[in-house]
Amino acid sequence: MNGGVGFLDYVEDLVWRYRKSRRTRKEFAAEAGVPVTTLDYYIRRMNRNRSTDEASVSRILPVDCQRSCR
Repeated sequence: MNGGVGFLDYVEDLVWRYRKSRRTRKEFAAEAGVPVTTLDYYIRRMNRNRSTDEASVSRILPVDCQRSCR
């Protein structure tokens, strides 16, 4: 894999497939050809990104611009 967007797509796809599977981490990692520790790292990374995205969205407040804003 070369770095960049392609790698991030790979990580997202791998984690998504793991979450949809009904396999243990060990079984899924073996089938995917990655160490369990790497799968765990990717899962933590995706969880962290998800919580960061949700937190940034929750900080956005609607603004009603009155004449004083113009």
